[in-house]
Amino acid sequence: MRIIVRYHGPYRKDTGRDEETLLLADEASVGDALGELQRKYGASFTERKDGLVCLMKEDSPKAVSPDDALYEGARLILVGTVESG
Repeated sequence: MRIIVRYHGPYRKDTGRDEETLLLADEASVGDALGELQRKYGASFTERKDGLVCLMKEDSPKAVSPDDALYEGARLILVGTVESG
């Protein structure tokens, strides 16, 4: 399957791009996508403690866990530190 990964904050800086298409197995999870990104950008790329991983659902991003399933055309978003207030 193909998914779109969008980068924000430090992830954008590390990749040098806003987004890219990632090819995964037909049945894949968020963790599988993160593993592929680690292989591509280095083991520490997705181990940040200051980031948030979201999946666009309908018209708004929703935080996801590594076990959540992905689907063809999913839009995964890697966000830097999120502060409220």
